[in-house]
Amino acid sequence: MRPSPVGTPEWASNDDVEAAQADFDRNGFGGALNLYRAIPLSSELMMAFAGRAVLQPSYFVFGDSDGLNQLRMPVEEELKVGCPDLRGFVQIDDAGHWPQLEQTLTFNKLLLEFLAEVHGGLDQFDQ
Repeated sequence: MRPSPVGTPEWASNDDVEAAQADFDRNGFGGALNLYRAIPLSSELMMAFAGRAVLQPSYFVFGDSDGLNQLRMPVEEELKVGCPDLRGFVQIDDAGHWPQLEQTLTFNKLLLEFLAEVHGGLDQFDQ
């Protein structure tokens, strides 16, 4: 495998990279491609949920540098149509597609606050 032209990101350890590379070496790229191969079937199966809303409490977190934002920026009011109990909509600075890995402390703080709001207190969660 060729080396990364930019090196290991700050948020990933060399152990993370080596584990991912070992998985890739062992399993190939088929799993990632299967997601795209299954789109027609997934779309067909999801038709049963067309027009349905997520009624459970929800929270949307995204990175300001996520490449998908260039395709379509998330819009809170649009999300509320499908998630009427949307409790939070937060853009995390200096994060891309994986804010839970790239800005772990910020993401975990938001997650714990959401869980506390939904479940009534942080005392039940180890911090």
